[in-house]
Amino acid sequence: MMSFYFPLDKSDYSYKNSPHPDGVEGSFTCPDSNDPEDSVTYRYEANKRIRAATKRAAEDYGCIFVPLYDKFCEYVKKARIEYFVRDRTHPSIAGHMIIAREWLKAVECAD
Repeated sequence: MMSFYFPLDKSDYSYKNSPHPDGVEGSFTCPDSNDPEDSVTYRYEANKRIRAATKRAAEDYGCIFVPLYDKFCEYVKKARIEYFVRDRTHPSIAGHMIIAREWLKAVECAD
């Protein structure tokens, strides 16, 4: 299972492409879309909750969880996020290579 999201255009605060943590524990509503600081906080909190729910689901159903978000964050320190993720959630070829490498590592450890 995998889940990640990287905001590319920090000028778009409309939430049309933001993850929504519906069904995730606790109340969680969208802040005022005219407040950039609240928007960024919302997106990061939504991501954190969705990743936690994905990890719990993987554990509950005996699936392998690969912490791809953390790995992508490591790579983003070395290159622009657009090199790895083309539209906030869909990986580029370079992003798919990260996923493939990490998946192979996780599966090898599971044997």
